[in-house]
Order: sequence, then structure tokens, then C-alpha cells
Amino acid sequence: MKNIINNKIILGLGLFALLALLPFAASAQTVPTVSYPSSPYTNVTATGATLNAIVNPNSSSTDVWFDVSSIGQVGSQNIGSGSSNVNVTYNLTGLQPNTIYTFQAKAMNDYGITNAPSSISFTTTALTRPTFTSVQTASITTTSAVISGAVNPGGSSTDVWFEASNVSGPLAMQNIGSGNSNVNVSYTLSNLSADTNYSFVLKAINDIDVASSSVINFKTLAAPATPTATQPSISTSSASSISSSSARLNASYNGNYANTYVRFAYGTSSSNLNNYTSYQSVGSGSGSTYETISVSEDTVYYFRAEAYNGVNSSSSSPIQGSVLNFTSDETSNASDPSISTESASGITNNSAILNGSYDANGAGTYTRFSYGTSSSNLNNYTSYDYQGTGSGSFSQTISNLSASTTYYFRAEGYNSVDNDNGSIYSFTTLAQSSSNSGQYPITVTKAVSNTKETSATLNGQATNSYALPVTAWFKYGTSLSLASQTSKQSIGSATSINFSANITGLKSNTIYYFRAVSENAGGQTLGEILVFKTGKTSSSSPSVGSSTSTPSVTPSAPVSAPEVSEISKALSITIETKADKLIPGATVEYFINYKNNAKTSISDVVLRVALPKNVVFERATSGNFTQTDNTLVINDSAIASGEEKVVFIQAKVGENVQSKETLLTTVTANYKNGSKSEDVLAYVIGEVGSAGSALTAAVIFGESGVLPNTPVEWIVLILVIAGLVILGRKIYLDNGKKKIQAAMPEGLPGQVQK
Repeated sequence: MKNIINNKIILGLGLFALLALLPFAASAQTVPTVSYPSSPYTNVTATGATLNAIVNPNSSSTDVWFDVSSIGQVGSQNIGSGSSNVNVTYNLTGLQPNTIYTFQAKAMNDYGITNAPSSISFTTTALTRPTFTSVQTASITTTSAVISGAVNPGGSSTDVWFEASNVSGPLAMQNIGSGNSNVNVSYTLSNLSADTNYSFVLKAINDIDVASSSVINFKTLAAPATPTATQPSISTSSASSISSSSARLNASYNGNYANTYVRFAYGTSSSNLNNYTSYQSVGSGSGSTYETISVSEDTVYYFRAEAYNGVNSSSSSPIQGSVLNFTSDETSNASDPSISTESASGITNNSAILNGSYDANGAGTYTRFSYGTSSSNLNNYTSYDYQGTGSGSFSQTISNLSASTTYYFRAEGYNSVDNDNGSIYSFTTLAQSSSNSGQYPITVTKAVSNTKETSATLNGQATNSYALPVTAWFKYGTSLSLASQTSKQSIGSATSINFSANITGLKSNTIYYFRAVSENAGGQTLGEILVFKTGKTSSSSPSVGSSTSTPSVTPSAPVSAPEVSEISKALSITIETKADKLIPGATVEYFINYKNNAKTSISDVVLRVALPKNVVFERATSGNFTQTDNTLVINDSAIASGEEKVVFIQAKVGENVQSKETLLTTVTANYKNGSKSEDVLAYVIGEVGSAGSALTAAVIFGESGVLPNTPVEWIVLILVIAGLVILGRKIYLDNGKKKIQAAMPEGLPGQVQK
């Protein structure tokens, strides 16, 4: 009995579960739904149309098709088993023009077939013969014309072509399809005769008929009258590119409609121009021409241009220009200057500082700036400044500018050899209403740090007296043009801001120049250009200028350790400095020793000693000093193997120098070692102190005894001991300096008298 009851309970539970699942099973067994979009048919033409429907498979694999009257079932396709609407289209073709068609969308899945709610009817368009619009001519010349028009195919495949009175047969036949809108066609008629009447028509054919546009008439332009040729005109122009061995003779001409030939006659006497260049054909128009001739150095030459074209002139009796003269150069190793433009600085609403750099290449060079409000018309100029025969940077301030205006400028220079212009740069003046005009920061370039084989850290400082937000960056490169720059960085609005940037991807064992730049709403300023040299690839050879070997000069250790250039180079350089205290007005002495370590002589040696901007040059034992860039240049045509030379420089620390300011002095040398050009670098760094910086041990350690009483005092004691070590090293170096001074002329500062 108990088993019977249990079986009934189990049966009852099973029936209950089955009844509970029936609604879900019923809901899953759903036929597809079919409807039409707002446009059940589209793209109706005379022979086709696109049928459209919307079908939801309702989670069962569904096939869709269209039933079309007089055609039957078309466009059968499976749209999957999703549960969302699917757009279904079918392009129906092969229909009859101007005919009514009826269609109905249908769909079927595993649970049945569904028809769209209704049948839809549409009528195909009627075919018409082609029609024409805008049949015309354009771009008529003496020998050609462009003919064109627009053709409507009328719903049937259409071929079009042109027929012209000067050509037999169709031109540019092409099929333009079977649409119902205009299609543009064109063709260029060529080889026409001038001042002649022509005509053309545009024709088309489709399934209905052949059509033709109206006849279009046009006339080609008349040929211009042939000018009457006259004798040529010739004008002699000044000679250029004059050197000790050659010169370029220049002229301008007008052939006056006859083929013209030009030559130059020249000689060392104005009454006997007995040398000639070959005649050159220059055509029948106008222009300029030149010939380069060989000359002797430092000689006066006379020359003139001559021309003939067969009209009142001949090769033996040409038309002659005026006689001009020039003097060839003396033989010199000098060459034309190299001029580079640099970014403007100190920009206000009415003024700016223009900057540039130069290399005189051995000839006395003059520089200036040209500027204006158009890059193609730099019609304002600063005055020329003489820069000497060395290299460096230069700047000039321009004023009376307009506010909120973009100006373009470039650096320019010339010497006795030639001239050169830098690239065109631009800047924009501040707005007139700007209350910050002229409140720009003062930028100082500081010594490089962390110098490695392919990287270095550039350092700078901005003095910002107006609490304006400052942006700063660095410019750098292997020449004074400083072709690269770091990303701009916002460094805040404090009064004194130090900033730095790490640069990578540098070449090892290479001299680099760099400067700091900062700007705010009041304008932009540039720091001075400093120099450093990357390390060698080999870790066994110390790199000159690296942070681990940089000598220093402080008030407590006025004599620096020498900075020596690489042993692998032919030329080595040692620079030593001596000063009692690096304070305003103090005298600084530099001893520069350079030696040829090669087995053969080196030539074309140029040493450049760049003093800090706050160090004032007084005198030197050799070289030419340029105040513009505070640089002493020493030229040596040759240095024999093993030959050693010493240069002494006396200078003074400027009165405006700031405490803790870094003074960097650099020596760069360029020379030829055989056929190879080499360069070396040495430098020395000092930090400005104050006159009252020395403190006694009693004051440092207090009054309780000689030994320190606190950890801080122990640290100070260690520093004092280190100072004594440096002092001992100074004495050692002073003794070594006597050897250098013995090779110097008598009367130099610090020389030991025998």
C-alpha cells in the first residue's frame, strides 16, 4: 500500500513539472514575423527594381523569398536563427517597361510559414529616346576647342558620340548606361585651323530611337600677327663670383623676335678687349646670361657683352654693351661666410631681439638682419656690424614694431669672398593691451651634467621677477645653428627656477653646443651658448667634459686640475686657471697648453677660447679677441710633431656676477691631421663665491673644545680635512706650473724670475 502511495506522489510531481514547462516550450515554437519597411520597393527603372522586407527568425533557422506576379518565387535566402529583425533585399531585373508588378514577402522556419501582411504593387518606368542639354563649346584657341554636352539615357542602355565638320565618322563613342539622369560627356577637337568656322552635333542611341542634338557652330581664334624682327639689345651687367682664378661675366638681352647669339669680349685693357667667349644661342626673347672666365690673381679686367641676330648685326659686327671692369682677388685661404638665423628673443608688443650666428671662415665678416611683415619682402635692415675673422653669435634689437603682428627676419653677412644669408624665421609681437609686455624672464644657460657616450643632461635657470608662468626648453646641435631642440616644459612662476632636460641619441666623442630658452607672457630670452663633448665608446678612456672628470674652481681652491683632451687625438689641450677668490672684480689667469702628440705635423690649427659672459678679457700672449662673443681665436698654420705651445690669458670677473653663478670656460680646437679633420675640447668650471665666505674652526665648532660635539660638527670637520687635502694638491700643481711658466715670455703674471 505504501508503494502505491509513493508511486502516485511521484507521478503527480512529474505531471506538475510538465505543466510548468509547457508555456516555455510553447513560447519557443514561434513562426517568423514578416513586415515591410517604409519603402517596400526602391530603385525602380524600366527593367528592374529593388524589393525590401523586414523578417524576424524568432530563434529558428529561417528562409525568406519574394513571390512576384508573372514571375514566381525569387530571391530565396537563409537569414539565420536570430531573434531580432533582419533587413532583406533583392534586386529584381529583366522586367518590362511601363508594366505593373505585384510582390509579397514570405518566410518559413521549423514552425511554419508567414506571409507579409499584404501584397505590394509598383510600375516600371517607360522607355524614352535620349535627350540632350547644355551642348556647347569651351576653351577655343587658334588650333583647338572643347565640345561637350549632357545626355539622359531615358532608362535604356545608351551609346553616345560626337560628329564634327572637320572629321569623318563618330568621335569618342561611349556607353553611358541606362539611367534616367543626365550624364556629362566631352571631347577636345585639335589640329584645327586658325580663324576658321566649324560645327558639331552630339548623338545618342538606345532601345527606343536614335537622337541628335542641334548643330553647334563655332570659330577658332585668329592667329596673332607675326612681329617684325629688329636688331637685338644687349646690356653688360656687373661681374660676380670673383676669385683669384675666375670670375663670372653677366649680361641681359632682348632678341627682338629673331634668334640671337651672345658672347663676351674681355681683356686687361679697356681699349683692347682681345679675348672672347664662344657665341651662345639665347633664342628670340629676352633674359639674362653669363659666362665664367679664368683670370690671374689681383688683376684689373675689362669686359662687355656683345650680341647679333642677323638684323643690322652679324657675328663679326655685333651690337655691343657698355664696358665694365673688376679686379680679381688675391690668393687666399679664406672662403665665404656661413650665416645662420636663430630664434628671436625678448619679444614685446613693439620690439624684439634678433639673433644669429656666423663663421667668417678666415675673412673679415660683416653681419646684419633684414626683416619685414612678409617673408617675400624683407625691406627693413639693421646696420652692419663687423665680426672679425672667427665665429660666434650676434644679435640686434629692433623697435617701433606693431603689436599683434607677425614679422619675418633672417641673418645676413658678407666678406671679401662672397655673401651668405640664413633661413627666414618669424615671430609675433605681443598684443598692444598686454600688461605683461617687457616682463620676460632672464635665461641663464648652466653647465651640462651626466655626460655619457650618447646622452647628456642640459641645465638652465630662469629668473622670473614678475610671477608669470614660465615655459622653458633647450636648443642644441653640433654647430652654432643649434638645429635641434627639446620639448617645451612648464616650469612654474617662482622667482628663480632651475630646469633641465635629458637628451639622448647623441654621437659619441662629439662636440655639441647648447643654450637654454625661457618665455612667459612678457616675452622670450635666450641664454648664452655653452659647449660639451660626449664620451668615447670605449669605457677605458675617460671622456673629456664628463661629470666625473670635470675640474672645478671655488674660492677655497682657486687652482683647478687641468682638463686634458683625448690621448687618441693628435692634439692634446690642458687648461688651468688661477684666482685668489672668484668674486666680483677678481683677476683670473688662464694657462692653456697644447701639444702635437702625432708623429707628423698637423696643419690649419684654430683654437677658440670662449670666456664666460661675466668674465672680462684683459690681455693674452697671442691670438685675436672678439668682444661680440667674448672669444679669443688663435691660428697656427702648422704645429710640428712633438711641438708644445702655451697661451696665457688674463681676465677679470665682472662686477655684475652673481654669487653661486657657474663660470664655464671652454677651449675648442679644429685642425687637419693629414687628410683627416679632427677636433678636441677642454673646459674648466668655477663657481662664484663671496668675499666673506671663510669661517674659522672655532666659530664652526663652538666654544667647548677642538673636537666636534654634534653629528653636524663631525660632518664639517670631515669637510675641513678634505679642504686641507685639496690645498696640498694645489701646492703640488703650483710647483708643476713652474715648468710651464719657464717656457713663457718674461714679464707674464706669476712667472718665477731666475
